[in-house]
Amino acid sequence: MNSSYLDSSRPNREIDERARNRDPSFIQKRESIRKMLDEIDTNGDSLITRDELYTFLKNHSDGSFNRTVVNEMFETFVTMRNRTDPNNPITVDDISHITIEEFLEVYLEHEGQLKENLEDIKLDLQRMRTHREETKLKLQEAHATEKKNVFNIMEDSLLHVTVNGAKALKPLEQAASCDPYCILTLDRQKLETPYIKSSVNPEWKETFTFDVWNPNDSLKLVVMNHDIFGNDEFSGQIVIEMSELMDQKKHEGWYNLRSQDSEELMPGKIGLTLQFIHSGVDFLTENVYDWDVQINEKNQEMALVERKLKLLYDPFSHIMEKQSWLEPQKKIKEIETKFAFQFENIARGSLGRANIEWYPLTRFLARTFLILSILIGFNRPNMLDTLLAGSILLYLLEFPIDSIPQNVYKAHATGLAISIVWDLLWVLIFIVPWMKGEQWDGGLGNGMRRFTAFLSIISFCFKFVFGLVMWKNSTDYYRFEMERRKNQGV
Repeated sequence: MNSSYLDSSRPNREIDERARNRDPSFIQKRESIRKMLDEIDTNGDSLITRDELYTFLKNHSDGSFNRTVVNEMFETFVTMRNRTDPNNPITVDDISHITIEEFLEVYLEHEGQLKENLEDIKLDLQRMRTHREETKLKLQEAHATEKKNVFNIMEDSLLHVTVNGAKALKPLEQAASCDPYCILTLDRQKLETPYIKSSVNPEWKETFTFDVWNPNDSLKLVVMNHDIFGNDEFSGQIVIEMSELMDQKKHEGWYNLRSQDSEELMPGKIGLTLQFIHSGVDFLTENVYDWDVQINEKNQEMALVERKLKLLYDPFSHIMEKQSWLEPQKKIKEIETKFAFQFENIARGSLGRANIEWYPLTRFLARTFLILSILIGFNRPNMLDTLLAGSILLYLLEFPIDSIPQNVYKAHATGLAISIVWDLLWVLIFIVPWMKGEQWDGGLGNGMRRFTAFLSIISFCFKFVFGLVMWKNSTDYYRFEMERRKNQGV
């Protein structure tokens, strides 16, 4: 099959074409790669075979280029082609060659996909590390507060039971169906699901939590058929010993119903998810280990994507190096992301909380900043701080934290930095002669000046912390934006 679709239906990347064409980095990269690819087209037909492409890319790399990358690029081309023309789908085997223009589209599309994958992985890693740190804080709290009862289990031990559903239940004798519900009992606790009308395969998806004192107790679940006259009919039961759940893991499965003496099998099965938490320390320790495993796997995944990007870049490394001055935002964003993660961990540790509500905290800091600015303004020029505090508070009261544009956060953080520099200069240059001013009111004026100087020093330290919070919020804008795009499928 002819693979050249340049004239009729050349694949288009799903991005804003006009914005892309205005990007100087994209324009320079595309034109530079096009000039290099002219070396392949020795016969001038503008077609590139898979072998020609592989040989060219390998010769222009450090020798590590492999066919996998070429094959993935051809698969990307097929995906793009089928997306453009879904009525005439093709496979990789149908492609023997592509045009230089198609290669450029494929190359840049594949690069974009790998970059998006890398951003998603980094976002996942940030979430995982955040959850791990939250779990570590909970583990520290559990070490300090957990107490054992006489049965050597945690005093606040819990059994979580989710009744997912049942299947193939015995129908009522006078009907082809039934109205089942479940009764769950543990020690003196008794809970019920609602009944499902006319179903031998009901679904409940109901979750219950039981307090557990004795690990030798057992959970009993009875399935009953609801009767409008009150003569509910027994349909079967199961008994689960707590000793079977001591590993604290989730146990999910289908359990055969039995008779009231548990000797005979009854028609039907019940689907349950059970988890018995009897040691918070052990449970959270296992959770931290699980997060470490997942983070390690995600790091390996990130390393694989980064290697694919390197393989993609190697043949054009001198071009990519020329582009580096056009893309300083990437390195800045990486630094900001690391800063935000470290700052959040430090804040959690300092406040001793696993979760910090940054929006209420930011609003509280903004109000405090405004009050400090007004008090200081009675005895020294402080219009900058007052206007800055008012602007920040106005935005926070008007918009949710994830709806404020990133440049607004950055502008306010920059304003705080300028204010900090001004305070520092004021303290170093003006505060000593200012405080030695004439005591024209018998010392009251000098006392007010001393109080204002004290507030100025507090404000200086406060603005440093507040500035970090605002910059952290501006960095979180990337996360909000990525989550929004992922939710909207952008």
